Amino acid sequence: MASAGALSYRWIFDTGGSGRGAWSGGFGYRLAKDLGETGISPTVLTGSSIGAFTSMDLATGDPEVLYRSWSNWSDSIPVDVPIGPDERGFFGLFSFRRSVKQSIAFTLDPPTEAALFDPRNPRRLFIVTSRVVPETAPRRGDLIRMFLMMATREWRHKYRPCGLRFEPVVYGRWPEDPELTAAAAGCPWLRRLTPVNVREALMASCLLPLVMGQPVSLDGARLIDGGITFKTPLAFAQHPGGDALDRLVRTNRTLVVANNPEGIMWKTALRLEAWNDSEWVRREAAAGRLLVAHPARRIRNSTVTRDPAATMRTFDQGQEEARLFLRREPARRFFEL
Repeated sequence: MASAGALSYRWIFDTGGSGRGAWSGGFGYRLAKDLGETGISPTVLTGSSIGAFTSMDLATGDPEVLYRSWSNWSDSIPVDVPIGPDERGFFGLFSFRRSVKQSIAFTLDPPTEAALFDPRNPRRLFIVTSRVVPETAPRRGDLIRMFLMMATREWRHKYRPCGLRFEPVVYGRWPEDPELTAAAAGCPWLRRLTPVNVREALMASCLLPLVMGQPVSLDGARLIDGGITFKTPLAFAQHPGGDALDRLVRTNRTLVVANNPEGIMWKTALRLEAWNDSEWVRREAAAGRLLVAHPARRIRNSTVTRDPAATMRTFDQGQEEARLFLRREPARRFFEL
């Protein structure tokens, strides 16, 4: 919870695929490095999909975890992982899921896992996933229908599968504190993030159905990309019990790192509504309690996953834009630099 005295910050990272993820990773890395030198660091980190990955890296308290994660991506990762039958994508292919699984395994090595779950770590981390809830008996084509929904999510005319709905499931890590624990108890779809489930929760938050195989089965639920329910997890109260989670993530100030040059904070991956249109969001921004960062131009996703050099060029672009961002007056006021 935010105290009345000291400033506390919540950083939210948008979804966006490997290219836009590399940009926001570089942006978050440089932000954490430069602000850390002034004693400023986020209290709460929240994200879906690749935004969850960035949030997890920074929640360790060491920005170098984020750099190590992106500088060892895809084919450059020096570890291998087994891929099961349910993890294979189109026509038995498994390269995309393997890349994500390798990166999770490489990044969450024993020292990093220990830092993340250290009882002395004051940071709160929330990883958003989406639970698949069939409204009728599960059908054979459900996986294809979910894929079509994701494939058309940025199109003007979107595919909306009938007979399926999606509910948020959020995995959170927070310090032991009676007030925080009491707030957490009020949200029925909040789960404790632990060393046992963190890898599966991250994979679920990033999972594109069919492209990356079957949904992740975790805690009795089938989970996919967190962006389906919260692309930009700015507020949770639109779902029953979400007001309790809003209290748990509350800080004095909120930074949103959007992955589009317009700075649009889409509520879900289907891009039907934006937080920017909400009156309370405009009030928060006008009062200096909410700031949105975004790239100067559109970031391409195409070759980044398979090209480590392209990944780091995009990561470095994010770093440079973070440097410029911190020099501008809105950021200087927001962080009181």
